[in-house]
Amino acid sequence: MEEQGRGLDLNGTLSVAAAVGSAVAAWGAALFARQQASAAKAQNSLSFLANLGRSWDADDCKRQRAEAASHISGGTGGKSLPLYHLMQRFEEIGILLERKALDPVVVWSQLSHAILYYYPLCEDAIKAYRRDNPQSWRSFEYAYREMAKIERKRGGSDHKLTRAELQDFLETEAGLVDDA
Repeated sequence: MEEQGRGLDLNGTLSVAAAVGSAVAAWGAALFARQQASAAKAQNSLSFLANLGRSWDADDCKRQRAEAASHISGGTGGKSLPLYHLMQRFEEIGILLERKALDPVVVWSQLSHAILYYYPLCEDAIKAYRRDNPQSWRSFEYAYREMAKIERKRGGSDHKLTRAELQDFLETEAGLVDDA
């Protein structure tokens, strides 16, 4: 009888050891999957932003940016199709940030300047859109808040731009092409 009891203890011990081994293996697999997902996210962020950077500096986008800046300066930004298209780019970035598909620090390193300047310049247009749809441009706003938060952490600035700084930015953008 005593030997039979030892056999049950050995079986119980082996069962517990197998369960613990399975749990450790599952934890290791989950950790590996998380690291792989993080690496994929970083790679996707870099690829997306590299493509966006190329398109941002392309002649068509420069023309669009110059027209949008001229429209904002002229007080017609709210009805500006070029401004709408720029806002749409920032909205898409915000959606991807919200869904955690882009690394916010990578976005900050590549596009924070544009987002941090364009959002305050677009606020009147955003308010106009929100009269019809209160959810309009929420992801653009999210991208702006994320960039401002990282800017404060990394750059030490609260990034409250003056009218003069915004005007200088608009003049630079409007001057990107000669025929804007």
